[in-house]
Amino acid sequence: MAAVLNLIIFEIALRLFGLDFSVAVGGEASGVNELNVILASFLPALVAAVLYFGLDRTTAKPDRYFRVIAAVVLVASLYLPFNAAEATTTALALSLMHIVAAFEITKALTHDSAKVKVRRGGAD
Repeated sequence: MAAVLNLIIFEIALRLFGLDFSVAVGGEASGVNELNVILASFLPALVAAVLYFGLDRTTAKPDRYFRVIAAVVLVASLYLPFNAAEATTTALALSLMHIVAAFEITKALTHDSAKVKVRRGGAD
């Protein structure tokens, strides 16, 4: 869902507002495209799922720990758009996409786990 929402944000920003999504990667100017948006939404979701799986196996309150880690990672991830984007509007759009991805990934992992724990008899 994060990738879909971020693609919608990307397309609106690109087509309706005319953002160019130029960023400097490794000192070279580059443009963000649809594939970049999908990968930048999907790969963090995979990493988050592995992290959540580990927390679920090793802690009594994986949701709580995951949410704290996700918040810290989100705050840290907001540095990159403002450091790499060539325009402030691009940085804002990319930051919004980071926030959407973090929210959707966290919601998906922690919300679904509550249903499983009820069936197992556990509580968070």
